[in-house]
Amino acid sequence: MRLFALSLALSTLATSALAGEERGSWAVDLEATPNQRLGFAYYVSDKFSLRPSLGGGYSSLNGAFANLGLDLRFELRPTKRVTPYAMAGVVYLHNRFSIDPSERLVTIRDPHAARLGAGLGLRTRLTDRLSIFAEGRVTRMAFDDLVSTTDAGRFPLEKPTRFDAGFGFTLRLK
Repeated sequence: MRLFALSLALSTLATSALAGEERGSWAVDLEATPNQRLGFAYYVSDKFSLRPSLGGGYSSLNGAFANLGLDLRFELRPTKRVTPYAMAGVVYLHNRFSIDPSERLVTIRDPHAARLGAGLGLRTRLTDRLSIFAEGRVTRMAFDDLVSTTDAGRFPLEKPTRFDAGFGFTLRLK
């Protein structure tokens, strides 16, 4: 519930911050996290950006997975070389299958899930267009956990609440 309140508060603040010198500019994010993501950033103002992302991969436990996300980021000091930021977001998850501990293939009855999250990060500008960033976020499952059903019962594929840390590069398109 707290994560939802934070997301709503940041969204409300973003609508009031529509003026800024960076308004309308775009950037590309390449992020290494447990859910590797490629994203884009649209700067609503110099401090606020909307960041849609697409990720995916393969694991021996869960098989193929994909995610689609949207973050709202607030940069505290966007004109400085180093700036801390806060973010809130939602991500849609899709897992295809799972392998249980006895190495049997098990299908997931409902492979769809969503996570709500919030976090903090630090961005360092290397040039006018290239930045590196590091961030951490706590996420909570928004509805039914991804679960797998076996003869032995049901077991979750994802923890309901978890912490993810990541780092990446941002290329600003001018």
